[in-house]
Amino acid sequence: MNKVNNPLLKSWIEVREGSDFPIQNIPFGIFSPKGKSPRPGTIIGDTIIDLSVLADEGFLDGILPENGFDAFFADTLNEIIALGKDFTSKLRDEVSELFEAGNEAIRDDKDLKKRFCIKLRMC
Repeated sequence: MNKVNNPLLKSWIEVREGSDFPIQNIPFGIFSPKGKSPRPGTIIGDTIIDLSVLADEGFLDGILPENGFDAFFADTLNEIIALGKDFTSKLRDEVSELFEAGNEAIRDDKDLKKRFCIKLRMC
């Protein structure tokens, strides 16, 4: 079984029981933070994760192809999808790892969390 799909996997982001967006389901979409341009994101629970900030902070450097950085600042998903299925699988794995309950890299940095963890009701 792929680690991302492990039903025992938990996130440090609060996810209510029965949520459509547990850490095992990492969809990609476009969202618009208030007062900002549309950008790629994903969601865990009721928290939208700004993928452009993850890319900008270097959290995706290990998986980004040379031409992939700009895809995270586009207003459609076309550029991310064009990077291929292998890349989007790696992206899901990376997001899952960053937001897994035991990962402190972002969890314990309040300023960083404020930059890319956005409650759904705030968009």
